[in-house]
Amino acid sequence: ALGDQQLRQFHNDLQDLKGALRVFCRVRPLNTREKNLGDTVGVTVADPFTVSVQGAHGDPQVFAYDAIFDPTTSQVDVFSECRSLIQSAFDGYNVTIFSYGQTGAGKTWTLYGSGREPGISPRTCEEVFHMVNRDSDRLDFDVNASMVELYLNDLRDLLNREKDPPKLEFKSHRQPDGSVAVRLDGVHETKVESSEDLAKVVATGLGQRKVKKTNMNADSSRSHLMLVISFKVTDRASGRPRF
Repeated sequence: ALGDQQLRQFHNDLQDLKGALRVFCRVRPLNTREKNLGDTVGVTVADPFTVSVQGAHGDPQVFAYDAIFDPTTSQVDVFSECRSLIQSAFDGYNVTIFSYGQTGAGKTWTLYGSGREPGISPRTCEEVFHMVNRDSDRLDFDVNASMVELYLNDLRDLLNREKDPPKLEFKSHRQPDGSVAVRLDGVHETKVESSEDLAKVVATGLGQRKVKKTNMNADSSRSHLMLVISFKVTDRASGRPRF
């Protein structure tokens, strides 16, 4: 049987083959307002990796991605493309997932979804503790979460309830192996011990966001949001930290 270290190596070799940087495109369906206005979808999914966009003038422009999610793609299908990255995080790799698009494109829906159709974030909360429970007989886990928003060029700690919270600053830190890591100093971290704990932390942070109605979105987030889940993993047998 393959050892744990070999399995981790095979898994992350596969992730490297898929690409350390991957770009996905999700095409959302028309909403009620757009349908009432008689709008039509301006993007055509040509194949699982290519979309064409019909401009106001000239021929359609074609764009290629690592994967395309058409308007019928479910939240489950989107998460399935990201799920393997959570294992990489447990193996000590830094992993970032972010959504980009104009107001009303569906960024918040993709990342957070709803109670009936959860997005990447709540599904990640469940998967993190599924893995914690899976390996708890041989590993100890210390899981913490923080949430920060960037609003009008200011960083706000969404989980710090102090009247005068410390100023948040990005600073570089020298690591034991000689590498340099960028960290956000002053941010409040909350220890979580279950997926329910983590979900409550996320709900608290979301409730503190700057939200305002726009012409394109009745519940538009007026800021950039960062959810950070960090863990320290210790080998029970040796007592040595893995990372």
